[in-house]
Formats: sequence, structure tokens, C-alpha cells
Amino acid sequence: MKKNIKKIFSNKKPIIAMWVVALTLCVIGVSYSAFFTVKTNTNNQTVSTGTLSVAYGGQSSSITRFDMQPTSDEEGLSQDGSSIIHVQNNGTLDANYVLTIGYDMENFLARSDYNSKDKLTPVDYIRFAVYEYSANESKLIAGPLSIADLPLYKVDTNDTRNNRYAILFGTLGAVSNATKTYQVKIWLSDKATASISSSYFYVNSEIVAEAEDTKIAYNLMGVLKNENGEAINGATVSIQNNSLIATTNETGSFALNGILPGTYNVDITHNNKKYSANLTIRDGEKKSIVNIGANFTPSENMNLATAAYTYGTTINKLMELNKIDSNSSSFSFENSKTYLLDASYILTTDNNADISNLIITLNDNKITNFTLE
Repeated sequence: MKKNIKKIFSNKKPIIAMWVVALTLCVIGVSYSAFFTVKTNTNNQTVSTGTLSVAYGGQSSSITRFDMQPTSDEEGLSQDGSSIIHVQNNGTLDANYVLTIGYDMENFLARSDYNSKDKLTPVDYIRFAVYEYSANESKLIAGPLSIADLPLYKVDTNDTRNNRYAILFGTLGAVSNATKTYQVKIWLSDKATASISSSYFYVNSEIVAEAEDTKIAYNLMGVLKNENGEAINGATVSIQNNSLIATTNETGSFALNGILPGTYNVDITHNNKKYSANLTIRDGEKKSIVNIGANFTPSENMNLATAAYTYGTTINKLMELNKIDSNSSSFSFENSKTYLLDASYILTTDNNADISNLIITLNDNKITNFTLE
């Protein structure tokens, strides 16, 4: 399917911050350097016949920190430093978009002291949180999470540093609800060890336009049940880190509307227990759902990010399920060895925007089964 996606890039900016980082490292020998940017666009993204504009809050597009030390989630959430992103639909059609995160390769490679042996902080040690911004009181909507908790939005099999990870998606109306403002906080995990000392913390967020006339935004409607086939009332069902969230009624029914094709986290909370899975939605000619399976044998030279992208899961789920202790950037799959997969499903759709017969069944451990009735 044709896509009209245009990334958002900032103007080339002086790299004074990089000089300061390098000088600081040389003078005081810190363990961690940090540079966090949110890229914005100088040319608005064209979305069908309209435009989607993105702007910063504040005077700068970047948060620059030196001598970065491992930080708890509590400290990360309470920090003052953040980036503000204003997204506005100035066009005549509704505009769909995705908030992504990944390495800021432009600034990382532009450092005057860049060396090909320089290491970036592994994505499983990079923590973040996203808020719906308000001048009075911002609302936490995603996080604390690590980048490795996210489905991959784009994968580069030649250089994993160019991968992008999807945080949230949304829709801006052409008339009402035409503006959205996000606040992004980011920090180094308190689980960071000496193995990643002297790594470079270059990360950015981007808004990506996703709307086209030919794209179908699907409405996912289903029923949540327990192992005995009984409806579960009062559970919350969310997709992609609270991009959409619904509460089941007395019949177990829920509805999540406006989902474009892609891979998403699905999280369900019931009786203070959290159940999770991944769901990949694909365009097709016939409606079907397939369980990817409980295990896989990686192809030669497959890395964690490529495996997560291929099997519709996340890096952290692969690491946790297979008891992988090393950080994601240093791990290599063994040839011919079988590895475990968490609950991951592919939902192929037809041309009907309404998917009304999804059944999700829970047990005490996790989401166990997605079926179409």
C-alpha cells in the first residue's frame, strides 16, 4: 500500500553541545554523556490535501545534560527537564500520526571527536515517559518504559542504530480536536552497569505523518473472557501504551477505534493483574488471525531488533522470556538454537474498517489466546 510518510527533521544546528560533552568527558572523566533532542520540522508534513505542523515549546529543541548518572524511575519522572511537542492539523482532512523514538544519529555522527568505535547507550537502558501536556498539570500517558519495551516502527537490517520505535499514535481532526501537545522526559536506567560506561546517550523523538486517503483506520471490537468462557467486566484494554483505551462492560465487550496497520503492544488490566501481548494488524483480502507461535529459530546473523520486528514482539519481551542477561546491543543469537516467543498475533483484515468479532481469553499468567469468532 502506498505510503506518504515524511520524517521531520530540524535545521542543521551548531554542535556546541557536542563540544561541551566531549570537553567534559576529557576533563572530569565522567561515566556517561547525555544529549537528548526532539527533532522538529522546518517544512510542514503534507497529509493528503492538508498539512500537519509540529513545533517546539521553549527556546530549544534539545535537552543537554552532562555527567549523566543512572536514575530511578521516580527520579526520572520528577525531573524538570523535558521537551514539549505541539502537533496541529492545519488541513481539511483528519490526520493520523505516530510518535516515535530512537537514536539521534545525525548529531551522534556529527561530533567533532566521533570515532567509529564509539558506543551508544543500549535501548534497554534508556527510560522515558510521555505526558499529555498542560500548563497547569500534565497527565502521564505512557511510561515509565524503556525503548526496548516498544514495537519497532522501522528497522534497518544493516545498521540497527537507525531503527525507530513507536510510542503512541493519534488522530487530529480537521475541525475539532485539531491540536495535541506532548511532554517527553528521558533518563538513564538505574540498572545501567559498568559495561555501558562511556556510552553516548543520543536520543530523539519524532512525529511521523501517517494519513493517506487510501489507508483504512480499523475499528477493533471484541469480547474479553476468562478460561471458562465467562465475560470479564470492568477490565481495561489498551493498545500501544494508552494510545487507545477502553473498559469492558458486563458482556466483556470493548471497542478501540482508528488503528492503522502496524505492530502494537496490547495491555489488559484486571483485578490488579496486568496481561500483555503484541498484535500486528495487516491489510489483506480475507480476515484472519494467526498465532505466531511459542518459539522460533533465528535466521543467520539475526539480531534482537530484527527478530522483534519479524515476529511482531519487542526486544525486552525476547530478552525476558529467554533470560538474556547481556544488553541488547551486545547479544547474538546462536545458530540453530530455538528461542521462546511471548504471545504475538497477526490480524489480517479485509476492506471492512470494522473488526467486530475478536475474542481475547485470559489465564492467570498472560494473554493466552486471540481468536476471531
